[in-house]
Amino acid sequence: MPSRYLSAPRSEMRRLPAAEGDFRHTLTDGERLDHLAFRYYGDPQAYWRICDANPEVLSPLALVDDEPIRTTFFPVTQPTPKLLTTLTQQLGVRAVTPVDDGVIVVHNILNADCAAVRKAITAEGFPTGMPQRRGRVGTTIAIPPAVGGGQ
Repeated sequence: MPSRYLSAPRSEMRRLPAAEGDFRHTLTDGERLDHLAFRYYGDPQAYWRICDANPEVLSPLALVDDEPIRTTFFPVTQPTPKLLTTLTQQLGVRAVTPVDDGVIVVHNILNADCAAVRKAITAEGFPTGMPQRRGRVGTTIAIPPAVGGGQ
């Protein structure tokens, strides 16, 4: 007997309303989806409408740059292969990319926060400046219009 969960029945699919116009919001540090939904729709539980309007971002938390996986720039003068290897082997570090004036580290802040990564860099004998988070702050996202009218 085939499983009824292999595909979604047509009657259960949600249709997205047509939206006319260009509705945009530029993200600032600390914004949350429920707050944006309340601001634009008067309902914090309508955050899913914002997620639907931005399908290029798979996770709702990633949409507002609130996931535990972070991308951070650490200023380091001439990082060596040994430093890159040390950072790559650190628990919670997913990727290390050298750039002209430092390294970009993709890390899970639950295992390797900025302080831990910075400590590993200085332990290898490299002075480093303040880390700079590289995220979605300043990115423009789509905000669909409220159903039945403006925002």
